[in-house]
Amino acid sequence: MRHISDASINHFPISGAQVGPAVLISVVLLFSGACKAFQATSSDTSSELQGGSDASCRIHRPLAGPTLYDCTGVADPARVGQLAERAIKGLGFPSREGPRNGDYIFVGRYYLAWIDNTGFSGKLNGLWSLNGQIESLDFSLSEPTHVGRRPISMLLPGEDGDGQWPRAYNGAEHYEIPRFKNGRHDSQAGIREANHFTDAPQWWRQCINANNNPTRWDNPIGVSKVVLGNGEITFQNEAPLTIVARFHEDSFACGTSYPVNDHDTTDLRLATAYTMYANRPVISRHYQMVNAGDQPVANEGMEKLIGGQLLTDWPHPHYLKQYQNYIAWNGDDLSRYSPLNYLGEGQSGDLINVHGAGRLILSATPELQDGRSIGMIQNIDHAGEDFGICLCIVHGGFEFTGSVLAGQHLPPKSDASPSRGMEQIRTITLERRRNSAVTKQISSVVLQAEDGESDWHQVGSRDGNGWSVGSNPGKNDPGFLFHKRSVAQAKGNVGQAIFYLEIDHVDGVDEPVLEIDLLSNGKINMAKKTINRRDFFANHQLQRFVLDFQAPDNGIIEPRVRWLGGAWLKLDAVVVNSVN
Repeated sequence: MRHISDASINHFPISGAQVGPAVLISVVLLFSGACKAFQATSSDTSSELQGGSDASCRIHRPLAGPTLYDCTGVADPARVGQLAERAIKGLGFPSREGPRNGDYIFVGRYYLAWIDNTGFSGKLNGLWSLNGQIESLDFSLSEPTHVGRRPISMLLPGEDGDGQWPRAYNGAEHYEIPRFKNGRHDSQAGIREANHFTDAPQWWRQCINANNNPTRWDNPIGVSKVVLGNGEITFQNEAPLTIVARFHEDSFACGTSYPVNDHDTTDLRLATAYTMYANRPVISRHYQMVNAGDQPVANEGMEKLIGGQLLTDWPHPHYLKQYQNYIAWNGDDLSRYSPLNYLGEGQSGDLINVHGAGRLILSATPELQDGRSIGMIQNIDHAGEDFGICLCIVHGGFEFTGSVLAGQHLPPKSDASPSRGMEQIRTITLERRRNSAVTKQISSVVLQAEDGESDWHQVGSRDGNGWSVGSNPGKNDPGFLFHKRSVAQAKGNVGQAIFYLEIDHVDGVDEPVLEIDLLSNGKINMAKKTINRRDFFANHQLQRFVLDFQAPDNGIIEPRVRWLGGAWLKLDAVVVNSVN
């Protein structure tokens, strides 16, 4: 845990009345018997953080992995460590990019959260719904795999278990402030974080992708602090706002401090926090602007903080997180929404639906279901602010969107003390089941790669619990490592085919080594992906690759793996999961 020495951040206001009596957390609790990622060092000390019988929190600082804040009240701390381990593993990130030393994991009775401080500005990059049952605490949303069940995050990063970041967003929350120059929209100010944009216009990639150093994943963005309240913990961060996107040749340069006019800049920071609760299914999200520079800030009109949480990919939402299906504004009665077809066919621009303020619930199911329904409250009475949703095909995400912190007027710092704007709060709600409705079961079929002979495999041979093929010029020509295995599907079913693959070496020429695809009734190619050598994260490490689908007709679908030559590869299994 980092302790704060910067005076401008020590009096971070979010640690006041919002969380009750504030105490900087600086103790740890040894979790004896916890799983490997949460084994403590001998230098750890033990203590209990008191906050009432339902609010005591244990803190575990491991030898490797994030600091764990256990506010569940579960008697056996190893059980909580196991839940955290499953959540981390289920994201599929390589070790440098996923939850790690320097990050935080919070576990209450209703959710488990990953606060990412390495490469990110204390950002909530993972959120898992829990069942609230202290005697049998477990995940509310999970899916079958070939070796058990995988918990699914309610946010976009790693939602498919394949270690993928949003294609054109920094992590699981998007925020930016338009900047103007010479009377035109010139650029965007924001916080540049570690993940690169893979599919975005050049004016975004130019700044976001400028840092190619792998150590960018190791560095904290801004300064973070953790504060204990009564039955709640607040995770704070303060980071500078700089130019992260340029729209013209003469725009402000990437990384320029916050421009206040055509020529002058100031050290403007975004102070944010998450207040997380031991026994409530809500998260309070705090925002505030801090001027630590020498120039005044006078934001007008569109010069406000725009953005929100990234819930799932768009136009490829996770098949269990189709939050576009049902909606409720300012009430609990869900109504059918689905403004676009699954996979966004025919969409040419972003679809935005916002209100000035209020409460919004999104649900993948017609009745509220734990893990498949989520909401947000924004009670802000400033003109020009709003909130709602964006099915954002341009950036590739389904997000809670809108704006806060409009019309900010902040004088320059006085001596060493920065000036601070008013704090604003959004509330994220993990909606719970409120009746006895039965959740539809996931249809799951596991296809073991070692089964069958030449009828299912054109190339390769049985290799333990899988099927492998190696580069052998003149003997092994490209061909299907796996094919002609079919799975029955009903028309309209949505789901994923998950391919569990490994490679011998990730280094070398980054050339295509595999193609995976899905055939419907032997003729319609529903989805296809080419996999390059460096799409694998590590040598001889099983990795998930995913194809989304919607069955066009009743019949069968056939998952196929075509080896392209040039690399040793092994297929362990293919899992096809779907819901109607």
